[in-house]
Amino acid sequence: MEALGGLYLAFLLFLLVVAVLWILMPFAIFGTKDILRELADEQRRTNRLLAALVEQRQAAALPPMASEPKAAPAPKSSALPPAPDIAGLVVCGGCGKFNSNLFTRCVNCGTDLPTATGQLSAAR
Repeated sequence: MEALGGLYLAFLLFLLVVAVLWILMPFAIFGTKDILRELADEQRRTNRLLAALVEQRQAAALPPMASEPKAAPAPKSSALPPAPDIAGLVVCGGCGKFNSNLFTRCVNCGTDLPTATGQLSAAR
């Protein structure tokens, strides 16, 4: 008989938990609806901005390089010479931008980049 009393108490506790969840769950679901809507709107705004950025970059795309490379522009005068290799980066002598040491030409201006030994890489 005592076992049934414990089972009855467990059943009442279960019903109490279900009742609390039944009451609180709609508030949790509907309370997050506005936040989810704001997140979706922000994602749409971000996608529009990214699409505009892609269109802008495509419109400003540089024409293909001529068969003969142009002479490299004179390096900018600075107190320090460009470091040939800084943690996997190479500084362009033409525009001063950092490039990966895997590249042979600057991604910004197309100038030949110095190698780790400081010599200009051969044009491909």
